[in-house]
Amino acid sequence: MDFISCLHRSFQNLHRPDVWRLRQVIEQLGCTRERISPLITKPQPPLSYGRNVVFRSDQFEAIVIHLPPGTGTPIHDHGNSIGCVRVVAGTLENRVFTLSPGVSEPVLSSTGCHLPGESVLIGPGLIHSMRNAGKEPMISFHVYTPPLENAKQYS
Repeated sequence: MDFISCLHRSFQNLHRPDVWRLRQVIEQLGCTRERISPLITKPQPPLSYGRNVVFRSDQFEAIVIHLPPGTGTPIHDHGNSIGCVRVVAGTLENRVFTLSPGVSEPVLSSTGCHLPGESVLIGPGLIHSMRNAGKEPMISFHVYTPPLENAKQYS
């Protein structure tokens, strides 16, 4: 069964999961580079990375991200969504930020590196950016619930 069909089947009976349940479902998908390679897109300006929404329903949104070496996402949040990111290839550097009272720009609070097969949980209110500081492409698979809306980018 192809990867998109597996997504449909995995999400059809899943209602209001928490981040831990999302992680469990993603682990069961067998999310390998071989399975998602047809879904990987090259960077499309104005983005410096590939972003492909591969599934969207009223409850879920699934995205494949391709960060070439030396690229990253802007600092952003996820609106009212929670999610889970699964690293498929390369190394994902996840930079977490906080907003301090009276300060308009987020401040870096932590950085973590994640390897293929590892997951990053996206809880409520998380502000972060993702970077590929390695020499190989970084490919990741993301699932959000509800679908992304009202996400904010920071300068």
